[in-house]
Amino acid sequence: MLQEKIHTYIASPRKSDLHSWVAETLDLIKPWGTVVKVNLFFGAIDSFDFFRFRQAVLQEGEKRWPKARPVLNCIGQSPVAADLMLEVITLKLQGCQVRYHTETPLYAITIKQEGQTHLYTSYASETAGFDSKETSENAMQDLGQTLDRLGFGRQHIKRQWNYIERITHCTTNGQHYQNFNNSRAAFFDQIPWPYGYPAATGIGTSYGGLVIDTLAVKGVPLEIALDNPLQQAAHGYSEQVLVGHSQKQTPKFERAKCICDATSGMLYISGTAAIRGEASLAQADVIEQTQITLENIKAVLEHADLPIDLDGHPPKMRGEVARVYLKNPSDWSVVKPLCHAFFGDRIIPLHADVCRPSLLIEIEATYSFIKNLKHEKNPVSLTGAGLDLRSADR
Repeated sequence: MLQEKIHTYIASPRKSDLHSWVAETLDLIKPWGTVVKVNLFFGAIDSFDFFRFRQAVLQEGEKRWPKARPVLNCIGQSPVAADLMLEVITLKLQGCQVRYHTETPLYAITIKQEGQTHLYTSYASETAGFDSKETSENAMQDLGQTLDRLGFGRQHIKRQWNYIERITHCTTNGQHYQNFNNSRAAFFDQIPWPYGYPAATGIGTSYGGLVIDTLAVKGVPLEIALDNPLQQAAHGYSEQVLVGHSQKQTPKFERAKCICDATSGMLYISGTAAIRGEASLAQADVIEQTQITLENIKAVLEHADLPIDLDGHPPKMRGEVARVYLKNPSDWSVVKPLCHAFFGDRIIPLHADVCRPSLLIEIEATYSFIKNLKHEKNPVSLTGAGLDLRSADR
């Protein structure tokens, strides 16, 4: 199976010339493999500044990759202690058939290898005006048409990142996040999901309207939806925790998703916060919320019914990256030791609103793993501490 490798880069301080600054920042990317996606986390001054930056990124991307441009996501979240951070996803593509699609509503990349096909695509608002209901409906329509034209079904979506401007903001048209959830539910509920919904993150941004970053995979031999016994499944929430007066749909995602074949795989931990059952632990301070969030992630991993190797050992895990979303960026100095003890150094701390006003922190993570075909002296435990989960760096 194609294994994503994720690399992070911190840009130099912002320069007055956006184009030269963007070009200089993209020069940081090292040739670890074929770049299929670049996420740029940018602390914009205002909406106009954000879209100026996004235009500079797209123009520089066309110059740099004229025939093989990666998916470029500009995300209106300020990195903690930096003006701009890059998250770069690379793949080793020997023996793969790669196509770059400009004929579909959304720019997309498809990669075929040994009966499996991966799809990377992204929707992004084009202008500063943001009507969350109309934009969410248009985004789902464009995504659906892109999937259809490339031979994918909705059930092939394995991971989504949903970046929503002012996520908890309410208008006469409804709350931004709830409007998105209603559109997503209408889009997803057109088909059955025998292996569970995708893993997903729904997180706030300061600017940028709506960005939906999607990974779809078809032909994957094994797919597992993972639950957390400490939390109600998000798609099973009651109306009491949803916002609005009518037509309230639940968030359609799983706590985590594993996809793999006989030799390797990926594990995607959805955005996770200090929720037990379906209730926010609103009285907890940021340290307590971080501890509870990490306990939730550990519970998912400990109760995961993941495939074992031929010798009965669990797979070796590599922590690719964890993102820590903070409502108050000054809290990073307080929670950093907890996050580093769990995930190691592969962390991107970001300033972002969480989907419930009382939540101060949300964390997601991505792991890759290889399956051992023979006995190893010290197999990595999936049920141990977070440190074990990243000890197989290679």
